[in-house]
Amino acid sequence: MTGDERQMLTVWLDSHRTTLLSKCELIDGEASARRGAAPSSLSLLGLVRHMSYVEWHWFDHVVAGKPSPPPISVTEEYARHDWHADLLREQIDGSVGE
Repeated sequence: MTGDERQMLTVWLDSHRTTLLSKCELIDGEASARRGAAPSSLSLLGLVRHMSYVEWHWFDHVVAGKPSPPPISVTEEYARHDWHADLLREQIDGSVGE
């Protein structure tokens, strides 16, 4: 847990990516698209799609200096959605987070 800012952010981002992907392991496409609870449209597949967009936006606009709305921290966004992924996975097959 030591290093310069870029190294630390990379470690946290990799950790959050790994957590989200681990919630999607060993389930089929139908289960990954299953919605959490009505009327929510939240699903594991939706979270993965959302985080792919967040990363693209962050690195294509914020890091590259292109105009964009106020930035959302990628690591904070992952942290928030990793909790959602825990809940969704538990509903799918009873798996609980680490």
